[in-house]
This record gives sequence, structure tokens and C-alpha cells, in this order.
Amino acid sequence: MSNRQKPKNRIPLGSEPHRGPAHIEVLRQRQQVERTPHHGINAYHCDTCDKNTVTIDVDPGVTPMFLACRRTPDCPGQAASSGYPSTDPPPVVLMRLEWEWALPTVDEFRKLSPEMKAHVDAGGLVLQPYSGRPSAYAGVPPKPARVSS
Repeated sequence: MSNRQKPKNRIPLGSEPHRGPAHIEVLRQRQQVERTPHHGINAYHCDTCDKNTVTIDVDPGVTPMFLACRRTPDCPGQAASSGYPSTDPPPVVLMRLEWEWALPTVDEFRKLSPEMKAHVDAGGLVLQPYSGRPSAYAGVPPKPARVSS
């Protein structure tokens, strides 16, 4: 048997007092420190329909490499992350911005599955329809207004 002790500053997942607003605020503060130098816009490319699902990070945190295609209704494909390209997205890409990665509200958090709660506890974000909030990262241009003809 090992004599190694568990680090005392780590709280096992699932045992954090994550049922209230204080926990969500702690996550926000923790993630503010862990910002990365990208603009927060990403595209997930689906090989099945050959289209992109465009997302924005409205809170700092962790996002997945793969997700189910959301660009084409009823597409069974899996889309892969473009890895947050370093160039600024062109306006045509911003026009397709329909999804955001965000920390859930306290009420939303309470409704998550145990697996998703663990994901959020570990710094993960939740995908939801784009609310119009700005990116959590500096330098992201606002979504351009749609031009009516």
C-alpha cells in the first residue's frame, strides 16, 4: 500500500457545495484567470453535411473537441472543432453564429445530469443557443446585424 496522501486542497468531484450561486461565482472567478489568447469564436465542421456549426465562448472555460452536428436539421453527423483559428472570423462566419458556450445559471446547473455537473465543476462550459452576449475574450467583434432586403 502506498503512503502517499491525497492533496488536501482538492475536493473530490461531486462533493463541492455546488448547489448555489456562490459555487457558480467561484467557477467564474477561477476561469477568469485561465483565459487563453484566442478570440472565442470556433467552428465545428461536420463531414456528413459538409457544414460548420459556429460557436462563441461567452464565459471562459473548456469546450469539447467533438459535438453532434447542429448546422443541418436532422444531420446524424459528428462535427469536429477547428481549434479556435487564430485569424479574425470574416463577417459571413459571424452571421452563422447561433450557439454559445457558457457557464450555466444556478437553476440550469441544478437540472444538469451528474456527468454534466462534473464537467462544469472541472471548468467545462455548456452549449446553448446564442444570446447575443459578447465573447469572454478581448477583441471579438460584435455579431453584425442582418441586412434586410
